[in-house]
Amino acid sequence: AKQILSILSKQDKLESEVISEKLNRSEENEARKMEMKNSVEEKQRELSNEVTKNALNESKHQDLETMVKSVAEDVDTLKVDLENSTRGNDRLYEEMKRWCNEKQQEFKRNQTETFEAYEEELKRWLEQEQHKLIENVTEGLKMFKEISK
Repeated sequence: AKQILSILSKQDKLESEVISEKLNRSEENEARKMEMKNSVEEKQRELSNEVTKNALNESKHQDLETMVKSVAEDVDTLKVDLENSTRGNDRLYEEMKRWCNEKQQEFKRNQTETFEAYEEELKRWLEQEQHKLIENVTEGLKMFKEISK
């Protein structure tokens, strides 16, 4: 009976050790599970942050693409406006040049007509003065002849 009690006591000790070992392993497993769970949650947060960052970058990229397209369209519009403006300026320049030429020709005609009118007036005045001078000289000669007699 002592042996049986000794065996039962050893059996109880072994069972206690096994239970204790199982509890220790269970606690270790639980701790590992928690570590793994925390690690998985951390990785999920990192991935979520990375996905969010990528989504923001993609959104920024799309915004930039939209902006670049808009700027390209604005540049094309400005090119067309510039070409049209240049054509308009060329037309305006040609019109101004033609108008200036017309005014210059008109001025030359007026100047020529004015000069011709002054020339005619001067000729008439010179002829009148010449006639007066001839009359005066003729009268002077007559007086000189009368005095000489």
